[in-house]
Amino acid sequence: MYADYEYYKDLYLLGREPVIPEEEFPFWEKQAGLELDRQTFGRIRGKDNLITEAVKDCACGLAELYYRVKQVQEGMPGSGLAGVITSYHPMGRHYRLEG
Repeated sequence: MYADYEYYKDLYLLGREPVIPEEEFPFWEKQAGLELDRQTFGRIRGKDNLITEAVKDCACGLAELYYRVKQVQEGMPGSGLAGVITSYHPMGRHYRLEG
């Protein structure tokens, strides 16, 4: 785990309203962590001295992105994203939302 919910809520969001509910955060953070592992070839996983605030912020940002994309895919109201997903591929890291 790169970032826990407390980090997400207190240090990443800096007082803003959480996008990801606490009970769903572990799943989305794990998905973000898998992408970070792919991008870093697993070189930072478990190495506390390399998991900086920037890495934690990246994990939180990716987790929010994945969560919001899923909301839009499911057509959930209140997702905060107007539009339709025109292209999404987690392995290709290409995300485009149009509204």
